[in-house]
Amino acid sequence: MGLLSVLLFCFGSCSDDMDENENIGGNNVPELLYGKWNGFDRRGQSLTFIVYKNGKCAYKRASYVDEEGSYVYDAAEKKITTTIREIGAGPVVYIIELLDADNLVVKEAAYDTNIAYRKDHSFHVD
Repeated sequence: MGLLSVLLFCFGSCSDDMDENENIGGNNVPELLYGKWNGFDRRGQSLTFIVYKNGKCAYKRASYVDEEGSYVYDAAEKKITTTIREIGAGPVVYIIELLDADNLVVKEAAYDTNIAYRKDHSFHVD
């Protein structure tokens, strides 16, 4: 009986580890989200948002924000919360309004504005 309990415990632990690794970055991250996205904010400043499969991301806003961090995706709310901080506005938080193979439209929570991004298909994420 003791050996059976140990085997069941090990099998259950390995199974949980595999589930976590398949879901790095949050809950069921859409495959289309991974990649490099380029856009402009409401003032015409260039924006770049890169989403990697390993739970990391990068964010660039014109010339004053250029940071890397991590993110969590919430499938229920279609929300990406990053560890990257905007100057005076807290972490970069996006609510996805539209996502397809070429377009990402998000509501930027700090400014309550929509941003349209286009996917850079020449950039590949692993």
